[in-house]
Amino acid sequence: MFKISNNLATALLTVMHFSVDGLCALLIFSSLYSSDYYNTLNVFLIYNTLAFIFQIPIGFLIDKFNRPRLFLALSLLFLALAYLFFSNFILSAVLLGLCNSFFHISGGKQVINNTNNDISHLGIFVATGATGLVLGQRFFSLTLFIIFIVLLAISAAIVFLSKNNANSAHNNLTNETILNKKDAKLTFVLLFLTVFVVFIRAFIGKINVFNFTTTNLTFLLIAISTTLGKAVGGILAKRLNINLITIISMLASTLLLTLATQSLYAFLLGLFLFNFSMPITLYFAGELLKKYQATAFGILAGTLFIGYLFGMLNFSSSLKLMLIAILGVISMLLILVVNKKITQNNYALKNSTLKRVNNND
Repeated sequence: MFKISNNLATALLTVMHFSVDGLCALLIFSSLYSSDYYNTLNVFLIYNTLAFIFQIPIGFLIDKFNRPRLFLALSLLFLALAYLFFSNFILSAVLLGLCNSFFHISGGKQVINNTNNDISHLGIFVATGATGLVLGQRFFSLTLFIIFIVLLAISAAIVFLSKNNANSAHNNLTNETILNKKDAKLTFVLLFLTVFVVFIRAFIGKINVFNFTTTNLTFLLIAISTTLGKAVGGILAKRLNINLITIISMLASTLLLTLATQSLYAFLLGLFLFNFSMPITLYFAGELLKKYQATAFGILAGTLFIGYLFGMLNFSSSLKLMLIAILGVISMLLILVVNKKITQNNYALKNSTLKRVNNND
């Protein structure tokens, strides 16, 4: 085995994310969905429930046993079996859902372990799934299938053959995190606020209003904007300031998504800025539940699906725009509140640790 850098490890897991989501979407839209409404509905509910909601218990298991690579390997096994049994749409949907669930949690846990919950690495890891999903959904072909397989095989081989590069200090956390008896109530409140921000993001993502002609290329551009927003948002949040990035991105995206619905380019820019919050909420969850970070990752994933389902309700265009404006501002304010509390807590913990070290000396 050989050692790889944390940057390369994140890059490889990001490529795997792109490929896994692409292969799942490709099989679903090319083979599992059909003209039968109830068949398609069953596949949709089975796959998405397992892919998103099931991340919560899987995250807990990964936190408990700390074997993310095992779960990563299982995700690839489920993917292979889903293709093998594609003629049985229910079984294949179950296997794809398990694959997606196991992969996202195990990959996310490895990134968290390797980088000590680094916000930029989190943004990069989660970014590429959207593009893989749209490619698999709207451009499925044998050529694309081969590209996904080759990328997945190469990246997975390097990941599994390389040494575990986990941050040892991170894996030996003491109970002195924000999650302790004294701050349990505060932790719950902050986690709830973070979850609500994620719900808002998923809800707005579903109810977005646009008045321009859409094609397959349009949806690909939307996915690329989403991908770049998640990646750039994490990088800027780390290098600059979470509060500054949040205020600028959320206000600007809210204005663009409500007042520029006629322009494709304004809409793409709005989506790009809107997705800056994705790595921020993942970082918050990891800081709030430091000993259960995979579980926290799963809670946010489950919330995405719930927000998406609420977004499927029938709203008028004017009500959608009003909700986007109001919820966009609320989301911004909640991020600022949670960030302030987490920053204060981490500062207090750092000072407490330094005092204890000085006293021991």
